[in-house]
Amino acid sequence: RTAALAAALRHDLRPVYLCIEPDEVVRNHPRWRGALLHRPQRWSVLFFRWLLLHGALQAEERRRGAAYTLVFRLRPDLLLTCTLPEPPDVLNWMGAYSALQHGDAALLMRRDAADVALRIYLHANATAPCAIAVEICVPGLLALRGHTVASMKLNTVALVRPEAFCGRPSSARLPEWLSCGRSSLSEGPPTTRPRCTATAARSATQAWNLTAHVQHWRERHRQARAS
Repeated sequence: RTAALAAALRHDLRPVYLCIEPDEVVRNHPRWRGALLHRPQRWSVLFFRWLLLHGALQAEERRRGAAYTLVFRLRPDLLLTCTLPEPPDVLNWMGAYSALQHGDAALLMRRDAADVALRIYLHANATAPCAIAVEICVPGLLALRGHTVASMKLNTVALVRPEAFCGRPSSARLPEWLSCGRSSLSEGPPTTRPRCTATAARSATQAWNLTAHVQHWRERHRQARAS
């Protein structure tokens, strides 16, 4: 399946660079400490990949002799549906928030928040929200460390899949922001996409409240046990 997916991605989307690394390779890394408590293996590997990303980020900062101001972590099969402002205007777009998130798919962070979020693999076992639901693990850790988090407006990012994989049945509910094939990608310059403006961001984001999300997931678990 991995080979078929790689072939379809190259054919449909024509990426400049593509590398699909199996989880088994990641688990052989010397920094791998094993699966996290309360989490399926795939989430443990995902969070470990974030840790490797953090290491690569630090190495690049040492090479260039300067730290980044912002870090944008985006899944490789996603694209932004709007164009981010040029620095430093993007800081105004973020407002007072330390991080803007779109579930586990996209996370735009100030540099100090990135040090927390990308190292979630090291802290998840001792972070209470992670034991409740993986969906509140990263923003929960950020909130506990004093960072303010907001949710991006729905459809800020789009999930792009090769045509051959879009029609396949899936046990998981597909997101409403799913797009299929190369036709969903912009062929023109970035200016052809709407601009992510400060005004739009303030109206589009919603402050992320840890207490409310903990109550929500506890109620979902209660209903699941009762059914």
